[in-house]
Amino acid sequence: MTGYAGDDFLYHFLYHGEWPTKHISAIHNVFEWIQSVINQTQMWSGRFIAQGLVQLFMQFPKEIFNIANTIAFIAVGLLINLLVRRRIRDVNPIYLLLTYCAIFYFLPDFGRAVLWLSGSFNYLWIPLIYLGYFWFLRWQYIPRKHSGIFTFLIIVLAFLTGATNENIGPIFIILTYFYYASSSNSEFRQCTYPSTFSCIAGFIILITHNTGEAASEKGRAFQIRLIIEQLVQYDGILLTIALSLILILSIQNHFRRIDLNNDILIDELLTASALASVGALILSPQIPPRTYFGSVIFLIVACLIQPLSSTN
Repeated sequence: MTGYAGDDFLYHFLYHGEWPTKHISAIHNVFEWIQSVINQTQMWSGRFIAQGLVQLFMQFPKEIFNIANTIAFIAVGLLINLLVRRRIRDVNPIYLLLTYCAIFYFLPDFGRAVLWLSGSFNYLWIPLIYLGYFWFLRWQYIPRKHSGIFTFLIIVLAFLTGATNENIGPIFIILTYFYYASSSNSEFRQCTYPSTFSCIAGFIILITHNTGEAASEKGRAFQIRLIIEQLVQYDGILLTIALSLILILSIQNHFRRIDLNNDILIDELLTASALASVGALILSPQIPPRTYFGSVIFLIVACLIQPLSSTN
C-alpha cells in the first residue's frame, strides 16, 4: 500500500552518479544492471547487496516487490525462531506470533526500514543473510552429503554477511572466529576457517567503497551522548529483559565453561553483538533510528531463546 519515494526513482535508471544525469538511460538487460551496481558501489556506497536488489526490483511492477517484501518479513520472523529451535517443525507458534509483534513494536523507523522499497533492502532483507549465516554457526551445521558444495556456499554467505552493513559485518567476523576457535567439530572448523577470511573480505569491500555516501552525511563522529540516548530509547526494554534473564539463568545453572550448545552462552553472544553493533555507530557521522535495526533483531532472538529454553 506504499508508493515509490526518494531514492526509488533514481535506482530505476542506469546509475551514473548520486543524482540523475543529463542523459538518463534505462536498464535494459542483466549486463546493464551489473554495470549500474558496479557504478553505484564505486561512486557512492559499498552496500552492493542492498543497492543491487533495489535496482533489480525497480525494473518490475511494484506488485512484485509487494509480494516479495511480505515474504521477506515472514522469513525474518521464521529465521529468528529457527535460531531458538533448529527445525521449522519445532517452532512454537505462540513465540512466532510474539516475534512478529516484537518486530512491529520494537523496530525503529518501521516505515522507512520495512515498507519503503529502498529502505527495506538495506534493513529488512539484510537479516535474511546474516541470520541465515548465524543459524549455521549457532547449530554448527554440516550436512552428511555434499559437504564440499556446502562449504563453498557458506564461504559465499560469509562474504555477503561481511558486506551487509557497517555495524553488522565486523560483529560476524568476530563471531565466526569465535566459533572456529571454540568448536571441537573438525568439519565445522574446516568450514569456518575460510569463512572468517571471506567475511573480512566482504567487509573490506563495503567499508572501502562508501566514501561518496560518507562524504555527503556532513555530520560528526563520536556522538556518544546521542548513541546512549538512542540505545535506551530503541533497545532499552529488550536489553533489560535480556540482561536480567542472562543473570538469572547464569546463577541457576552455574555456567563456568564455554559450551557452544549452551543457550546462556548464545544469549550472551547475541546481547554482546547487539551492544557492539550500537558501539560501532560511534564512528558514524549520522545516526538515524533505523541503524539500530540489527541490534533490535539480536535482542529479540536473545529474549526468545531464554523463555523457550526454560520451558522445555
